[in-house]
Amino acid sequence: GHGHGHGHGHGSDCGHGEDCGHDHSPGHRSSAPPPRRTGCMGCGFADPMALQQMIEDHKKMENEPPKPKMSIEEKNRKKVAAIEATREDGKKLFKEGKLREAIQIYERGVLICNGIYDLSDEDWKAVQRHEMLLDLNVATCHLKLKEYQEAIRHCKMALAIDKKCMKALYRMAQAHVGIGELDKAQASLENARELEPKSSALATLGQTIKQLKKKQREKAKEFRRQMAAKMAKKMGKTVANSANQDLDDEKTEAESGKDEGRKKRAGEAEEAMQLVEKLERLAKLHKDGMISSDEYGAAKRQLIGL
Repeated sequence: GHGHGHGHGHGSDCGHGEDCGHDHSPGHRSSAPPPRRTGCMGCGFADPMALQQMIEDHKKMENEPPKPKMSIEEKNRKKVAAIEATREDGKKLFKEGKLREAIQIYERGVLICNGIYDLSDEDWKAVQRHEMLLDLNVATCHLKLKEYQEAIRHCKMALAIDKKCMKALYRMAQAHVGIGELDKAQASLENARELEPKSSALATLGQTIKQLKKKQREKAKEFRRQMAAKMAKKMGKTVANSANQDLDDEKTEAESGKDEGRKKRAGEAEEAMQLVEKLERLAKLHKDGMISSDEYGAAKRQLIGL
């Protein structure tokens, strides 16, 4: 190639050596895209005809009449079709067990719902229904993933659109059961039952909550018993130690000790029970989100005396 360039006498005059526009390699002038670039940063054209073609293409584009703008109605129709597609695609992924991907698709649908404007009342209601069902589907995915707080959040979103959405109340009750918030689960379930009193799914969940509440009460009872025993033992040791230190009062202790000891033990057991109740109340406040984990920890340490 280089020798060929010099044969034409261009070697000394042309700054680009062999690449000076007289490239005679076969097929270079064909219009197959993309054109071969050259020069600084690849911004030039190896073939001036390619540059000419580009200029002509631009002129054509400038002279073309502008495409008519899509009307709002047309845009909204396309958006509604896209929302329906996200519901279908999400459903398919959900059935395949691809829950994370399904959540992403459903949430994209919710975003499209929020980007629709200038609708008639009837169309707006239809879009709102789509959004509610998408929120409900996201909640169901989170429920399957045992992400109960997220499930509750999306159930609340669905209920904000339609407070009579039985499925949202049912899913919310299931999520509260997952966390162990049985009173809240019961409340959601009762609201759902008002809407569908004959639902067998709701009846089954009601039985589950009843059994779990019974277990919870038994656990609390056992916990209180154990704590009371521990506290009484701890207090008993403290009493014994102080008695040993106070050798001067040994005689008096022996005379009136039996009666006082009984009273003391009863008082200590009472104190222990009160402490247990306070701890349980604290735990409930923390579980219900009324106090933060830090506040809970600090209050617990203060109560136990650490």
